[in-house]
Parts: sequence; structure tokens; C-alpha cells
Amino acid sequence: MYAAGVMLYELLTGTKPHEGESPIQVAYKHVHEDVPPPSRSVPGLPAYVDALVARATARDRDLRPADAGVMLHQLHRVAHALADGVHDDPELTADLAPALLHPDTGEIVAVEVPPGQRDDTAADPFDGAVPAALFATAGDDEHTTLIPQSPRGTVATTSHRPPAPPAAGAPGRTAPTGPRRTGRSRRGPILLVLLLLLVVGAGVGAWWFGWARYTSTPAVLGLTRSAAIEKIQAAGLDADTGKKAYSETVPAGHVIDTDPGAGERVLDGGTVSVVISLGKERYDVPRTKGMSEDQAQDALMQSHLTFGTAIGRWSDTVPEGTVMGSDPKPGTSVRPGTAVDLFESRGPRPIKIADWTGKDADQAQQALEAKGLQVDRGTEEYSDSVAEGDVISQTPTSGTLYRGDTVKLVVSRGPELVEVPGGLVASGVDSATAKLEALGFKVVVHKNDHYIGVGYVYSVDPGSGTKVPKGSTIVLSIL
Repeated sequence: MYAAGVMLYELLTGTKPHEGESPIQVAYKHVHEDVPPPSRSVPGLPAYVDALVARATARDRDLRPADAGVMLHQLHRVAHALADGVHDDPELTADLAPALLHPDTGEIVAVEVPPGQRDDTAADPFDGAVPAALFATAGDDEHTTLIPQSPRGTVATTSHRPPAPPAAGAPGRTAPTGPRRTGRSRRGPILLVLLLLLVVGAGVGAWWFGWARYTSTPAVLGLTRSAAIEKIQAAGLDADTGKKAYSETVPAGHVIDTDPGAGERVLDGGTVSVVISLGKERYDVPRTKGMSEDQAQDALMQSHLTFGTAIGRWSDTVPEGTVMGSDPKPGTSVRPGTAVDLFESRGPRPIKIADWTGKDADQAQQALEAKGLQVDRGTEEYSDSVAEGDVISQTPTSGTLYRGDTVKLVVSRGPELVEVPGGLVASGVDSATAKLEALGFKVVVHKNDHYIGVGYVYSVDPGSGTKVPKGSTIVLSIL
């Protein structure tokens, strides 16, 4: 209840009720100082809110709500009052404020008002309390009940005075005439003896069942199996060495653990279970080359290992998705659960090619072969536009190939050369023109300075026997 009241204070104010330089100082204040009213930090809070906090955080636990159900009921009453916009409700405040009890009689003499509502000028021990005059009395002189004058609820405490002993000679009671003998005087020694026997028997039984029939388990950790058995049997116990386990620190064949442990009690002639070391737990990395990834993972799992990551590598010979190796390598002895990486084939490495058209064919061949491609340049053609030795065309000109694929190059032989025929000089211009055009030349007829109109060829340019590109222009000078 106190913790709930402190939390309520913090929710209302945003601060803690007690502060200090150390946890001890804060704890001291919780013990010796009341929680201040929330309205001191948040002016305007109704008095009944202060009363609810004061009751929940009363340092006397008897003044707090009896349980969470009572606290919840009080909280609902305050919530309803707030929801109805009630700013001041003396009756609700009086109901919620902690009650003060008289230190001698235990009667309710006042109701403690929250600190923020007290009268600081009061001087009596119940300073700032609502006087008992606010309560009505009921009953007689020996049984007095104080009932708060509040229609919202009742807080009542009854003071019961013990009856005085009756006077001598009162009706209904006679004076004793003398001592009377009872059977207790004779049964006393017998009961005492029986009690002593019972105590002694219980002690002996406890000694036997709790200690005497037990012995301690000898310390055999780290001993060899045979030495441990010998030591356990020497202590009057049997050794069960059927259990074995791996150990990173205890050599194989030595004791790892016992049940019961060293120094623990065990019945005489009982059995001590001994765990023998199998040494360090190690497993060999399996050979996974040539497996698929799923098959390799199954092999690792069967070897008590785990799959790490798949690392792709290009390969012209291993099919894509096939394991090429592992890290650690096969046969390596590792701890259980070690992660093993697998090297998997990604198939042939793709090769992107460039277009070498119009560039030197020898350079093109050298670059393509360096990437692992085959070059076919068996075809050569004449070209009037592509210089001799350059690439006229390439197949394919772009895209992605793989090692060993072929690229075909058509290499230029340069322009096709045709020899200018002889016998043109002194021949008729028509005959010479026809002969040249038949060879693919273009003919231009020029009248020289000595032209006399006979129509015979005087000179040829370029001259007869000269090789010129096919389609070149031949100039005929005529007379």
C-alpha cells in the first residue's frame, strides 16, 4: 500500500516525495518523515486527493488501507469526485484521512487531516486533526463506539473495557474450603520419565537417520578411472563409472564429476556415480567437394558442425551450384558447432566484349584472346573505306560470352587495285574508253593543247601498267 501511495504521489507531481544525497538518506526520510501533500507541489489539487495519498503513505501501517481492494474503492471515490468537478468535499476528506488512535485506550480520538490541510497553530499532541466531537457515540459506559458523522461511510472502533473481578461473596461464586488432591500429583513423575525417553529416542533416531548411517563422498576429481574406483571403495562405497562426457580441461580417462559431489553425504555402502572424461570433443570436417549445397549442409550436420556461408567462385569446369571446397579444409579437426564455409561454383565467368570494327585487327585479336575467347579472322575483304589490316566487321559485336566462345573478324585488305591496261596511246578515244570502263575505271577525256580533232589518244594518266584502286578515274588526252 505504501509503495502504491508513493507511486500515486509521483504520478500526481512528477517528483519523488523524498530526495537525498544517498539512498540511505532517502530511506531515513521514508521512515521518519511523512510524504508531503501533492498539493504542495501542484497547487489546486483537492484536499481529498491529499487525504488519499496521506492514508496510502501513512508511516503507521495500521492507518493504511487494509488491502488493494480497499485502496481501489477509495481511489474510485476520488476519481468520481474529480470527474464530477467537486473541488472541496470535507466529508470525503474526513473519510479518507488516516485515523489517529489514543495512545492509552486505543480509541479513535481524531481523524488525521492531510498535512496541507492542518492548522499549523495547534499545540496539542493531535495537532491538525479533526476532533472526536465530529463523531457520535453509541453504547454504554463499558462499550463505546465512535461513529464519524459522515453519510459517505463509517469508520468505527469499539473500545472494550475488561470487566472488574466480582467481589467476594457475590452471587454465583463460593469461596474455596481447602486444597483438593488430584491425579496429577501421581502422574507427574511418570509423564516426566516418558517425556525424557521420548526426547532421548528422538535424539538417537535423528542422530542415526540424519548422520550416523552416512559417510562423505571422497574427492576423486581429476583422478584416473582405476584410482577413483580404488579410493571410493576404500571409503566403503561402490563406484558406477558408466557415464562418460567430453571435457575441454580434463584428459580422457580421468574423472570429471561425481554424484554425490565430493564431501556430500552418502549412505554407507551406497553408490557414487562417476563421470569419466572422453577428452576434448572434436569432429573432422567432411569432404563436400562435388556435392550440392543441400547435400553438403546435411554432411556438416551429421558431423556435428554448422553451415557458415556460401562463397561463389567462377569455374569453367565445375557446374554451377556444385561445391568446390570448404573452409576449414576437409579433415580438419574442429569443435562441435563450428561454422564451415562452402565454396560453390558460379559456372563460367561471363565476358563482356567490345566492338572492334574499324580498329586494328591484330590488337583486337590480342585483347579477345586475353579474355579466353577464340578469334576467327580467316575472312579478308577489299574495302575502299576501311584501311588495310583493320576490322571491317565483327560477329558478335557486343553482349556476354564465356571462355572458349569464338569471335569472328572480317579484316580489310584495303582497296582493290586494278592495273591500267596498255595499248591505249594512239588508239581511238572510244576504244580506249570502253576498255577502261570494262575494268571498272571512270574515264575523263581531255583535249590537249595540240588538239587537231582526229580523236586519237595522245596520253594516259595514270599511265599504262600502273595499279590503282578499282573505280579510279583515268584521264585520256586526245589529239
